[in-house]
Amino acid sequence: MIVTSGGIPLEFTFTAGSKHDLDRLRQLPVNMPEGSAVLADSAHTDYLTEERLLENGIRLLAKRKSNSMHPHNPCTEYLISVGRKQVETAFSNIAN
Repeated sequence: MIVTSGGIPLEFTFTAGSKHDLDRLRQLPVNMPEGSAVLADSAHTDYLTEERLLENGIRLLAKRKSNSMHPHNPCTEYLISVGRKQVETAFSNIAN
């Protein structure tokens, strides 16, 4: 699910729980304006997908694992973790 900074869902997909999160991300059309950023958890670390989105002016900021070859600075990691709460809250609101 992709949500606005205010928590409003923009794009989402439903798939089987056996599918990897990256498969789901690749299914989304990601129709967002140039300069947008997508905040994601560490399951979305895929440098090729990051490059593909960046070609369209969209930054995929996935939380990095401690052994990442492309670590973010601590400030970016903090902003990703705070921003991810918007997605979790949107999921909770849909479920209720």
